[in-house]
Amino acid sequence: MADYHSLLDRTVTGMADQSMEARQRVYANARHALLRQLGEQRGRFSEGEIDRECKSLDEAIACVEISFGSDLAGVPPDIGVDMARTVDVSGENVGTAAAPRSALARAALRGVLWLVLQSLGGRTIGVLSQLALAWILDPSSFGLIGIIYALTTISSALVNFGVEDVLLQRERTIRFWAAPAFWSSLGLSSLGCAVTIGSASVGAAFYGTSGIMGLAICAGLMLPLGALQTVPAVMLRVDMNFRAISIFNIGEMAAVQVGTVALALTGAGAYSFVVPGPVVAAIKIVLLWAYARPPALKRCRPKQLAYMLGSGTTVFLTRLIISAISQGDYLILGLIASRVEVGIYYFAFKLAAQPLWILAANFNSVLFPVLIKLKLDRDRQVAAAAATARLLSYAIMPLCGLQAAIAGPSLHLMFGSKWTGAVPVVQVLSLGLAFDSVTWITGSLLSANREYRRALVYTASFAPLFFMLVLAGAWAGAAKGAACGVAAFYFVMGPSMCWLVFHHYGVRAGAVGDLFAMPTALAAASIGTLAWATSEQSDLVRIVALTIASPVIYIGLMALLVPLMLEELLRRLLPRRLQRLVDGSLTLWTSVTRAISSRLA
Repeated sequence: MADYHSLLDRTVTGMADQSMEARQRVYANARHALLRQLGEQRGRFSEGEIDRECKSLDEAIACVEISFGSDLAGVPPDIGVDMARTVDVSGENVGTAAAPRSALARAALRGVLWLVLQSLGGRTIGVLSQLALAWILDPSSFGLIGIIYALTTISSALVNFGVEDVLLQRERTIRFWAAPAFWSSLGLSSLGCAVTIGSASVGAAFYGTSGIMGLAICAGLMLPLGALQTVPAVMLRVDMNFRAISIFNIGEMAAVQVGTVALALTGAGAYSFVVPGPVVAAIKIVLLWAYARPPALKRCRPKQLAYMLGSGTTVFLTRLIISAISQGDYLILGLIASRVEVGIYYFAFKLAAQPLWILAANFNSVLFPVLIKLKLDRDRQVAAAAATARLLSYAIMPLCGLQAAIAGPSLHLMFGSKWTGAVPVVQVLSLGLAFDSVTWITGSLLSANREYRRALVYTASFAPLFFMLVLAGAWAGAAKGAACGVAAFYFVMGPSMCWLVFHHYGVRAGAVGDLFAMPTALAAASIGTLAWATSEQSDLVRIVALTIASPVIYIGLMALLVPLMLEELLRRLLPRRLQRLVDGSLTLWTSVTRAISSRLA
């Protein structure tokens, strides 16, 4: 392995013109030379040796660029990114071969399978814990914690500069950026903790709520504890180790929810929500660092810290607006309605959003590293994002419809009339949030291509609409009105955002429309019809019938109307051993339906 750092350092420091463009030309020439040498000596190097040689050159460039604090540090020009995957050692196609589809596809498929397991586990744990807490606590406790979480989230956004995204973009030179990422993230989150505690005193006077300081301190501690997880968590995402990520996340969620329910049983009230989190997070930090084994946190230079924060400024503004949108409904409702109304809305929102956002977030966590690895192959990158958006839409629309359909009988069966006011809120939010989930994919596509400014413009453009709709709804109908305002916003924003992003990358408008039209129609036909047919039955009969029959009807309609989409969905989500059985069943079903259709014709 050559000493690339010494060679590059002497070359760059000896140049009269040390501008970024001049340095970039030097690095491009070095990459071309290495590619040419590897191609000329075909057959002598294994893939692992080529990868180590390429990493050595990229790390040397990063070391040289650290002293300049420029955008080249850790972000090689397009011509040289991921060279181990662009070198054909046969010498016939040097520098032009695309990344191996099979390895990346297998890693993504494994990630999808693990995210399905995590989604199922997270949904089960989340729903059971929310129902248990709804049985134990009263709506006012939910209202108090809703205001606390709103203040915490916004305080966190005020100091969130997207450090983890900046670090993830530097996957090949991550060991040089681990220290600045760690210290900048920890410093910002500690500031966020202080802002949370300070805003709690203001919020107590503003909302007329006492006993808020202790809750704010416990909730604020989660910010620095979360920052301590940033580096090892990014390492796992870079390695596409979604198995470990899923296990850690499910374990954390289960421990927090068990602790929350246990404290609620002891009469801790709203403190039940905020005390288990810091305890479980501290344990997770130890386990995560022991497992991921991130690089040693060596001394970082001030220029690195400045670059880390400067690169994340646009991300910070975007996340600040997103946080204001995600928490604005609680804050607006808290000013207009009673704490009981806020509690009803908070409980309903958590019940509606948790399973949907878990599924969308898991799809997103698998897709984002894949999109980064494909950023030199724009066609494959956009195709991967569009395919994932289709899969997510076809998976999440029936889930939302089923959730809305069984909300009424489920809450009535378990709680009687205690949470009757939450039923329409859950139903409306479930339908609206389905349209929001797909936009997580478009956000990842923009971030993978570092189009943070475009993401900021799109997000800022929709923000005024959200606040106008929620304010009007909350003023007219308290919790129900706020839910209608939120749902109306996502009905408009979801398809519009998807069209803007995919149109920017050359996807036709009809394909974007298909993301929402067909899944929504199939879900409405399968679940809506069954819900109407069983409306006069008992709560238990309606729950069982909808839960068992509606997925069967939905899959049957997919096999009849969009068989290729169903085949792709099942092939992505099912183990390979079951795929032959599924393919045979789909072939049989298609033959039968075609025969019936021809007879009817």
